Amino acid sequence: MKSHTSKKSIILNPKDSLADIIYQIKTYSNQNKSTKIYIPEAMYILYNSVNRELFTNSIKQLSDKYDIDLYSTDSSLINLLIDNDIKVKYLDTIQNIENDSNSLEDETYTDFLSYKQAIQDNPIQHSIQSEPVFQASANNNIPNTSPQKNINNSSKPISKGLLYFSIVLGIVFASLLSLILIPKAEITINTKTEELSKDFEVTFDPNITDISLENRVIPSVVDTISASVDGTYEATGSQTGGTRAEGKITIVNKTSTPQQLVSNTRFRSEQGKQFRLTESVIVPANGSIDGNIRAEAVGTDYNIPAGKLTIPGLEDTPTKFSSIYGELKEDLKNGATEDGTVVTAEDIDKARVDLQKKLTEVVNTQVTEKEGMKALAIQSKLNDIKYEGLPNAGDGVRSFNVKANSSLDGVFYKEEDLDKLIKSLLETQVLETQELGEINIRFDKQQEFPNKQAVKSRVYVDYKIQPKFEQDKLANNIRLKTASQSKAYLENLDNVDTVDLKITPSFSPILPILKSRISIVIK
Repeated sequence: MKSHTSKKSIILNPKDSLADIIYQIKTYSNQNKSTKIYIPEAMYILYNSVNRELFTNSIKQLSDKYDIDLYSTDSSLINLLIDNDIKVKYLDTIQNIENDSNSLEDETYTDFLSYKQAIQDNPIQHSIQSEPVFQASANNNIPNTSPQKNINNSSKPISKGLLYFSIVLGIVFASLLSLILIPKAEITINTKTEELSKDFEVTFDPNITDISLENRVIPSVVDTISASVDGTYEATGSQTGGTRAEGKITIVNKTSTPQQLVSNTRFRSEQGKQFRLTESVIVPANGSIDGNIRAEAVGTDYNIPAGKLTIPGLEDTPTKFSSIYGELKEDLKNGATEDGTVVTAEDIDKARVDLQKKLTEVVNTQVTEKEGMKALAIQSKLNDIKYEGLPNAGDGVRSFNVKANSSLDGVFYKEEDLDKLIKSLLETQVLETQELGEINIRFDKQQEFPNKQAVKSRVYVDYKIQPKFEQDKLANNIRLKTASQSKAYLENLDNVDTVDLKITPSFSPILPILKSRISIVIK
């Protein structure tokens, strides 16, 4: 093999610390001006992203002053180092590194391959601390090494100088590590935005399930919102001399012959209170008929609950007495004592108006809070209101409780569907160097309820277009710079209005080395 002058070479050892490796590279680069660095497999220390960042930064700094080449047989590590902008050559494909005219293999490469097995066999003895420096030689291509130092602590104590050096190196390494892990930068970039407005006609169709961006149609749903409310109201009328309780009664005849009952026929409650039939009726055989009864006297004692009433006049005929009787379907509650309080028509009207107002408020709240949906069109008024417990005018009560329920029909759509449609329409207005900012969607007026038909509505959109920046690229350009340098760089970018930059902790002199510790928000 032809002899030639080779660069000074360093073979890294997987067992060495990062601080030892960086120190040794700096030392030999300074001494030899041009250096080859061979990185073997199993260099796990460089698979750590923080260690790899420190290693590559050191190589970049030294490359500005010295001629440094990196070689390795580990393709995975080569790819990681290339991602950090470090050029590494793959050894298995390298020949003629010195570009020799006779196309001979590089001797130092041969040294590396021969020394590779020695490192694997005894990694401690061949530590970089023991100066595994190789000078290419014409003598059988055997590595020319410095005398080996025994670093076994059991045979030779560590010198004070080495101890002090290790302490200083540890402090330096800890400081470098703190600059990487502790600082954090938060940056807000306010850009110069363009405010625009457009309007589009959009169809909301209850008969489809998927959005049609081309036709500007989105699905809608016709739904009924139901509500129930109640309220207690005071009776404001008065009655002098009291009132008699009265109400409707159903008279049942279970015999095979019709039964005539004349006016004033007595009916007796389970409480012993007697009532009179207000008009004559004929109760059909095996049937029933409705009639009206009135209490024999005034007073609240005749306010009885619903139930069965017997006919005392039929007691002499046991068969008829048990088969012909009255059924009170609702409570009687309009009997009042002398100078009692009674319900007026105005009290009833007031209760109706109040309950309708409550129903409207509850329904409107449910419309706005319908999960995942937004109202497009709502019926102009409530459906029929049903009341429970509404009294009659003249009922002798002090207060009364009424329940009311009703419903409202409406057309609803998913807000995310409309957002998606509008965004797709606006994106055609945006250049490659721009991006959509804030979007505000509104309708010009309340839509008419379509009764299960598709609704075409004019949608008005206010939106902003702002410049597009690659946050990752910006972070890479400002890391390790001071706050003032970073702010000046960002403020000089096109379409940037203001920059707010905050470093934590505040005493940190520079931005973090890691891009992941730099947060950039574009507004």
